Amino acid sequence: MADISQIKLPNGDTYNLVDETSGFVTSDLVATNWVNGSATGSVRTTSSATEGSSYTIGSYATAEGSGTKAIGEASHAEGGGTTANGSHSHAEGAGTTASGVQSHAEGVTTQAIGAQSHAEGASTVANGSQSHAEGASTTAGANFSHAEGNSTTASGLYSHAEGYQTIARGEAAHAEGAAAKAYSSYSHAEGMNTEAYGRSQHVFGENNIVDSAQSSTNRATYVEIVGNGTNSSNLHNARTLDWSGNEWLAGKLTIGANPTAAMDVVTKQYMENQGYLTLSTLPIYDGTVE
Repeated sequence: MADISQIKLPNGDTYNLVDETSGFVTSDLVATNWVNGSATGSVRTTSSATEGSSYTIGSYATAEGSGTKAIGEASHAEGGGTTANGSHSHAEGAGTTASGVQSHAEGVTTQAIGAQSHAEGASTVANGSQSHAEGASTTAGANFSHAEGNSTTASGLYSHAEGYQTIARGEAAHAEGAAAKAYSSYSHAEGMNTEAYGRSQHVFGENNIVDSAQSSTNRATYVEIVGNGTNSSNLHNARTLDWSGNEWLAGKLTIGANPTAAMDVVTKQYMENQGYLTLSTLPIYDGTVE
């Protein structure tokens, strides 16, 4: 009644699955769409990829579904057209590939290439070891990197890219938002169309002017930049702060509290309220001599 009539053990012995007295399940209880694979301890469905010169199922592997291939030792492929190449890997969904050792690919046309990597969603790629790509068309290219969202790329070691079309290229860099780019080591770019191009630099807002002292591994001029440009053709900064603590503002600085310490900033309103002279009340020299 069943397609499985025997089981192959690691020592090469073959046992018939005939009755319970032998300690094995009877063939009547085994699903009829399962067959023995050619490798030791392997099993596959009759609708999985046919073994031949170009494909042999791995030892202790399981292939189930339609056109699936479980090539790696102790691998598992399920769904439609999935391939588990790496040892102890798992591919599921449609057209996914788990080629890294102990990797996991799920969803549609995802690829888990790095060792212990995880790719999920649609057309995501986890290249680096222990990397994670999720969402749609994301790429985690470096070891320990993480890309999520849509069309994001985390290519730096330990980097993280999230949102839409963001790029985290520097080591341990972080890019989030839309089209934000963290090019340098330990940098952070967030917002829309922002670029961080100096070590440990933080850029946020929109459409900033990129630091002129660009460096992927060294400090640039500024530790922080706030962009307020209107689009990619009209870049502008609202504020910059350099590594010496000097700050530049495009607009005015408004103080909400009265000064209480020697180094506090004094406002025009405070000076007028205290009855002190202001520029508007000072006499102006007209150049004449009395």
